Amino acid sequence: MYQLVSTQTPLRIGLFGGGTDLEKISKRIGGAVLSLAIKQYVFVTVKKHSGLFLDKYRLQYSQTERCDDIKSIKNNIIRHTLSFFGIDEPLVIHTISDIPASTGLGSSSSFTVGLVNALNQMYQLGISNRSIPEISYAIEKSIPGNEIGRQDMYAAATGGLNLFEFGEKNIISPILNTERISNEFFSSSRIFYTNIQRSANSILSKQSEEIDTNISNYSKMRDLAKKGYDVICDKNTNLQKELIELLKANSNLKYKLNNKILPDNILDIEELIKNNGAIATKLLGAGGGGFIFGTFENKSKADSHTKKIPLMNLPVNIDLIGTRVTQLI
Repeated sequence: MYQLVSTQTPLRIGLFGGGTDLEKISKRIGGAVLSLAIKQYVFVTVKKHSGLFLDKYRLQYSQTERCDDIKSIKNNIIRHTLSFFGIDEPLVIHTISDIPASTGLGSSSSFTVGLVNALNQMYQLGISNRSIPEISYAIEKSIPGNEIGRQDMYAAATGGLNLFEFGEKNIISPILNTERISNEFFSSSRIFYTNIQRSANSILSKQSEEIDTNISNYSKMRDLAKKGYDVICDKNTNLQKELIELLKANSNLKYKLNNKILPDNILDIEELIKNNGAIATKLLGAGGGGFIFGTFENKSKADSHTKKIPLMNLPVNIDLIGTRVTQLI
């Protein structure tokens, strides 16, 4: 067994089909999400805690916790993960992230996946790489009041650009050659931070309550994810033009799901980005804040127009690896 394990796990951008990965929906119509892991990360370090210290658990994330039993741990993901595996020995768990939590890039699930990966290595639990996302999903689902889908765990664990289909079987269809979409689409795209952090649970809870009303829209969003996959895989398509049309269609459907997704202040920010040259935009994650994806006519215009937009922005670069162990001691 190791004394210290560190992992690095990517965040994700959901392009099409987000929301159809919620279990209540995927069981009815089959879910499909096209998403990519990005080169923004959550880093998790787990260290066996020496008996020289008075506290049994020392946990450092956006807060610091020192406590002596699992039930006293306030961090839901850490508490439920340790309980899930029955781990009851002194530990230090330290996590840092490239972006703030609750901003629509799946950071909570990246944390869960990274923690599961670290504990798997430290205790030789025998979890295969293919099983990490489902185990991570089971852990997050066990947290009371947690409304979650599967795409975040799968994107974080798998890396790359993939079509994830959820139903009786969960299917991963990777896009193996991402050079074309990186050059023709993502190089002229950015994600803009609205400076608003929000809890996804209240938004997703309302979506779950209104499934019957929106089932037709979810079916269309599922189909858009599959269409997006086909467009990217077809070498003869006008990639940027077709993806922009799909983005617009997905956004229109998503914003109809409930009135919490696109409040007026976020709509104003979207309009600001469009008025400064973006051809299409999409609010990422559950909505209500976080990051907005925007794509421009070309890389040069993306570089010049983003200078006029008074928001922090990040490039869109695909992480091809997924969660990985970076240190073993």
